[in-house]
Amino acid sequence: MFQAYHKDLTTLHVGCEEPRSYFIPFLNEMNAMQGNRANSSRFISLCGEWDFRFYESFEDVEEDFLSRPFEEKISVPLCWQVLTERGYDAPLYSNLWYPFMLDPPHIPDENPCGHYHREFVIPEDFAERVTVNFEGVSSCFYLFVNKRFVGYSQVSHCTSEFDLTPFLNEEGQPNCMDVLVVKWCDGSYLEDQDCFRLSGIFREVYLLGRDEDGLKDFFVRSFVAEDFSRADITVETVGSKACRFTLYDPNGKKLLVTENKTFSVDSPILWNAEQPRLYTLMISCGREFIAQKIGLKRLEIIGDKVYLNGKTVKLWGINRHDSNPNGGFTATVDEMLEDLYLLKRANCNCIRTSHYPNDPRFLELCDELGFMVVDEADIETHGMGFEYGDTWDWMRWSMLSTVDEWEEAYVDRAKRLFERDKNHACVVMWSLGNESGCGKNHRAMNHYIKSRDAKAIVHYENSH
Repeated sequence: MFQAYHKDLTTLHVGCEEPRSYFIPFLNEMNAMQGNRANSSRFISLCGEWDFRFYESFEDVEEDFLSRPFEEKISVPLCWQVLTERGYDAPLYSNLWYPFMLDPPHIPDENPCGHYHREFVIPEDFAERVTVNFEGVSSCFYLFVNKRFVGYSQVSHCTSEFDLTPFLNEEGQPNCMDVLVVKWCDGSYLEDQDCFRLSGIFREVYLLGRDEDGLKDFFVRSFVAEDFSRADITVETVGSKACRFTLYDPNGKKLLVTENKTFSVDSPILWNAEQPRLYTLMISCGREFIAQKIGLKRLEIIGDKVYLNGKTVKLWGINRHDSNPNGGFTATVDEMLEDLYLLKRANCNCIRTSHYPNDPRFLELCDELGFMVVDEADIETHGMGFEYGDTWDWMRWSMLSTVDEWEEAYVDRAKRLFERDKNHACVVMWSLGNESGCGKNHRAMNHYIKSRDAKAIVHYENSH
């Protein structure tokens, strides 16, 4: 049928694109400036009603499961356990212990999964290349298009992107997409967070149309002078031969148009939590326009104090889960805004994305509304400390964080966190996870982040 990658610690992703910053391409500057991805003619949402079949175990999936008819529907995004009347598994809450026998990297044979199916059509003249983005799937999934295997991915709370171009029928012709989501995988040993354990496609799914030689990724680096007289900006690009950059100040005034990847702003208007002033960098490459909000700030630790724009700052905040009583892990933009307005009224200025990356649009809202974010990798191995019943073992707690076999999985989670969120002004610290003991695999995560941004402030709560 296909290889059971979710049981294989040496295989984290198959057929995935390299992790990149979150952005949506538009075909004109006006729509790009507005920033609503639904208004991009290069964006097709796959959210809505899908065909669905639930299996009590992955071992029950038939050889010909792609050809079998469906009798039920499910909404996407949604966690299947919230449909309690249907008996799809059950919501499970656990704080300390793993909800399965502790035997890494092995997972239970009784491993529920859900088969999702829908059809879609690529419009004529849509794009030269088509990718699909899954922003959150717990805990892992296999992707098929037109009954051909496209790939596999894990890490529940990070984006997985696949190039569908070789698998698609001609433009205007129907295509079918099948997604097999598995409840547990070897990566579940790194996702023992204090929360409900839920499954399914819980964040949005969409297609993107891209130019063949379009921009694959970019990293906006800024440096504010010590006397705040100037900010130097450098844009590192991947995959496009030439780009044009247009910079607008927070009041909408056009400051410059250039093809140079390094430029400066005199007397910059700075970003902070009380006055979250944002510049807009418009990147045009070929037919694509990409708008990126930029917050210019000078963040540094001097002695035992944190300084933001030359003034000491204290982080007053909370830990936040993506959570909804009706959708499980699914949170709409309106619900995110409701959380943020509540926190503003409570005089909070900081959010730790406990204990995984939140929806990518949540970071955009934090940029705009003024919240400093401790952006956390999707890692917690709390249950590793309970080797014998209720007896806590400090050394075993750190086992996965120490052994060589798990280093790639740790670094992969740091990479997917950093690359997706690297252009956000709101991120003031990168967190290596939560309650996972401490070991060399955390140091490898730190090394990756520092290799990408030497000035990054990296946090890990068990490293004291």
